Amino acid sequence: MKKGLLLSILVLILVSALAEGSCESSKQQGEITAGPGTPLSVTPDDPVEVYVMSSDGQPRLLTTLSSVPQWAWAPDDDHAALVTNITSYSDRIHVISVKAGTDIVTADIPITWSHKLAGNPSRLAWSPNGEWLAWESDSGHRVTLEAMRVDGSDRRNLAASDSNPSAEDGVVFGWKDDHTLLATVWESPNRLLYEFDLANGTEREVATQPEASWAEVSRDASRVVFVVGGERQGCYASSLWIMDVSDGSLHQVLSDTCQLEGAFWSPDGSQIAYDVVHENAWGTYILDLASGTSRKLGSSATLWDHVLGWSPDGSWIVVNRSRCPTRMMCSLPFEGLLVLISVASGDEKVISSRFPPIYVLSPNRGAVAFQEDGLQVAQIPSGPMRQVMPYSLNWRFDLDDSASGWSPDGQWFAFTRSRISTPTPPPSP
Repeated sequence: MKKGLLLSILVLILVSALAEGSCESSKQQGEITAGPGTPLSVTPDDPVEVYVMSSDGQPRLLTTLSSVPQWAWAPDDDHAALVTNITSYSDRIHVISVKAGTDIVTADIPITWSHKLAGNPSRLAWSPNGEWLAWESDSGHRVTLEAMRVDGSDRRNLAASDSNPSAEDGVVFGWKDDHTLLATVWESPNRLLYEFDLANGTEREVATQPEASWAEVSRDASRVVFVVGGERQGCYASSLWIMDVSDGSLHQVLSDTCQLEGAFWSPDGSQIAYDVVHENAWGTYILDLASGTSRKLGSSATLWDHVLGWSPDGSWIVVNRSRCPTRMMCSLPFEGLLVLISVASGDEKVISSRFPPIYVLSPNRGAVAFQEDGLQVAQIPSGPMRQVMPYSLNWRFDLDDSASGWSPDGQWFAFTRSRISTPTPPPSP
């Protein structure tokens, strides 16, 4: 770590410690303001531009903010929740009307840990009926699970984890129904899966989760698949386990497999897609849960596939593919591809052929946005590819699942772009 950065962190820790006492009450409840029709605040310095693209393919500048690390669409396809950093020690959740470009509600979240200057809160999730918004707030020492009604009322602290889980820690976070939230709570030494019923204010411990590197909830929120792994027989071997949310029962559906990556539910919950990067089983696989058998869809000695998800009808799998001169050089791919693989036949279609294919996949409409000579959008599986915004030397698109995405019915796509800093040349002698 550079000395200057270390000194800055130490100074921020001291300032945070001094400020923590005065912020204690707001750490519990924060500040909520409701202001229908309030224009979104504009931050001209170091801007992040927030765009929405309508179904006609024309992007519209919604606002300019200091940062947008989180974005989540509401079920009504108009409202969205986003996060922006307002000071070194406070982030703000905006609930906005996308069509009008105005704030409906804002909620301020104090930050008390010096290195966490942005990206807090995280994991924004709307209830299916759009009545509730849930998120996690990271204070550095613990992660607090919170929820509020989208009008800013009835804000609640549901639970607090005694550690700081990352996205790779097998975290469950999503809605089971209109008022019941499924979430992982860390209580050392265990990871516990809870149901929080916001309608009646009760909670239920479902079960102790396995120590997993991956977790995904099925579309109907009845089951969770976990990737459980560890060093075995000279490789990092992973197995797949499924937990039934109704009774917390856990059963293994795939035995140890070297270097198994993430697991993705098919839309109907009957199959799971996963990829293996070990030399003895290289490729993309489909696990049929009824028969318990897996089959390989493709790949070769010089192709490395990473599953991204399913098409809405379950007929295609989208993979991020790297061409590698040898398997030992896959950490330095020379070309990246965004590829569709037919589940039935194994036929393939290449969507993008540049590296890196930065993508955002629509789970309901069957469309993908990616960066290739600018921002491109294509329908799955055979729709036309069209450019939304051209490439610029001065701007970069910030495409990822947390800070951009498709609205529920695919009529809108939200994305951000930020200015690329260019160093000022030294004056001539």
